[in-house]
Amino acid sequence: MNDFKDALTRVADASAPTPLSLEQVRGRAKQIRRRRTTTAVLGTAAAVAAIAGLGVAIAPSDSGNDSVPPASQTADATPSATPTAQDANAVGPVFAVKLAVPADQTSGAEPRVPYWSDGQIIDSDGSVTPFPDRPATFVRDEASGDWVVVVLDEAHADLVRVTDAGQRVGQPVPTFERGLAVGPRGEIVTLTQHNTRTTLTAGDHVVDLGTGLEWSQIYGVMPNGDVVVQGADGVEVVHLATDTIESVPSPATAVTSVPTGLVAYGRSDGTWEARDPDGATRWTVDWAGVNSFSPNGRYVALVGDREHRIPGSTDWDSATATSTIWIRTAADLLPVAAFVAPENGYFGSWTWDGDELLADLYDRGSGEWSLVRLSGDGFTVGRGTAQKGGGEQPAYVFGTQ
Repeated sequence: MNDFKDALTRVADASAPTPLSLEQVRGRAKQIRRRRTTTAVLGTAAAVAAIAGLGVAIAPSDSGNDSVPPASQTADATPSATPTAQDANAVGPVFAVKLAVPADQTSGAEPRVPYWSDGQIIDSDGSVTPFPDRPATFVRDEASGDWVVVVLDEAHADLVRVTDAGQRVGQPVPTFERGLAVGPRGEIVTLTQHNTRTTLTAGDHVVDLGTGLEWSQIYGVMPNGDVVVQGADGVEVVHLATDTIESVPSPATAVTSVPTGLVAYGRSDGTWEARDPDGATRWTVDWAGVNSFSPNGRYVALVGDREHRIPGSTDWDSATATSTIWIRTAADLLPVAAFVAPENGYFGSWTWDGDELLADLYDRGSGEWSLVRLSGDGFTVGRGTAQKGGGEQPAYVFGTQ
């Protein structure tokens, strides 16, 4: 049961390589996403890591004023409930992220979601579980109190269980890099492999997806528990109630909203279509990529700026690195805010923290990662600890939502 120590010693090189450009990060990430991987189930209880130090602020990019609004105006900033324009094609307000803000003009930006940094998993309650290996993602199993974690090395990843003291137990289980998700009732959803046979497990449901699936991932879970996955011939929906699999014609990728059942399907030409649970089209978008829906289904995050809608932007969409992140209303794609990284940096990972986005920002000049909080009002000011690291590996890894 405990004889898996050697299988878990694969740790990513912690040394910081020469900083990569945004294009290099995207190209490398695209290759990595296609590699077959293996996951790991972890046990833990986690604890608070204080985030303080580097000042981070956001100011309007078109204001012509680089001054930072007082922290008192933004410490409790709430996302704007009403878009500035009733036009899904409107750009809306654009804000440029500013670094090196004086400490007296910043406010706390500690994550309220689980994350990994500097060899430990920090839960939303602040408790800490030691975990030296860099995870791809992870989630807490509420039934056992353990963490389920995807850990990658050059060719695959391992699934392990870890106690809240950081001791690993159990055998590693092969899976895929994005073979982990959470269902509508908090159930753990995984893709695993054994002797080339792929299995989907969602709570008490186990569905055999067959053999020969060299690459797969979970795109999301529906309100009824059905799981959207990558199959041998494209995007598929696994209906757990009937143990049947339905192919979705045309889409190359998908993003789901667990609370609403809205699914955004992406095609190979870069266009996206959002469909209601009944199959009706809600909206389409062809100028950015759909990344994720907020936990309550109210907002959607888009990435990239393929058509250079923001003056001076050269960004395009990527799930792993971008210079532009948009917050739009999920129901009708109306603009809330757009955020642009500094000229010498990019967002390397991001997650929803309530109705706000918590993003990992890399500065190529300093070779440092820092956390920024992006809220719909565009004036969030935060403090974060800068972490040295290479451009391919964000210093902060966020848990699965």
